[in-house]
Amino acid sequence: MASHVRQPADQPGHPGDAHRTTAAGQPDGGGARVAGGGVESANPDYFLNHYDTSRVAETPKDLGATGYPLVIDISTRLSRLPVVSIAKIRGRVGGVGSEFSLAMDMRFASERALFGQPETANGNLPGGGGLEHLPLLLGRARALEVALSSDDYSGELAERYGWVNRTVLDIELDGLVDTLARRIASFDKDSITAVKQQVNRYTLPSAEDLKSSYDSYFASFGWPGSQRRLPAAIAAGRNQAGDYEKRLGYYLGRQPGSDTV
Repeated sequence: MASHVRQPADQPGHPGDAHRTTAAGQPDGGGARVAGGGVESANPDYFLNHYDTSRVAETPKDLGATGYPLVIDISTRLSRLPVVSIAKIRGRVGGVGSEFSLAMDMRFASERALFGQPETANGNLPGGGGLEHLPLLLGRARALEVALSSDDYSGELAERYGWVNRTVLDIELDGLVDTLARRIASFDKDSITAVKQQVNRYTLPSAEDLKSSYDSYFASFGWPGSQRRLPAAIAAGRNQAGDYEKRLGYYLGRQPGSDTV
């Protein structure tokens, strides 16, 4: 059977979202035969946005079942579930939202989707798996471009770079993902699990590598650049509903201290 999770899209990502998201990453605990499932957002303008950088101090200190911080725990367990996970992406997906989707097995995007890793522009660095997953998917040069530019990338360009499996017309997205999920779910779970395990050997970062970026991310809030840039970005509209968040790449390239004119 194919399952489906429709995530609420609080904008931007609240530090406590890790607690709520854990439920979506849990293996099926009953006798049901779950072979695959999709995740989408309830908000058509956002799949899942970046971390709320005004509330970093509220980040939960709990450790997950793997013994790692919750963001890493969710990412690691989601990637290694014995079922197939598929992200159905509409609207903007950035920062930890993008990193959450990167932990899934496949990603399909609407023509309306926008992707980004905005952390560098505010004096930080991606800390939820982007620096580990993107080089494996995009290659080193394009991963560096994405992370260092902090720009927005269209669904079309994301497909060309390998960020997503395919980008299609918005009206075609639901049918594409649902048909694929049901097709996979019709096959034997043992075969599906074995294929994932074999592919995972070469395509997933270790939890220790993920934690290295995670630790650096939170340490970066003490760096002079972050302490200078983040307050200016928040004052300009970051972490608030509005044009700044919807055109984040544009504004990050025109913030105080940027050479872009």
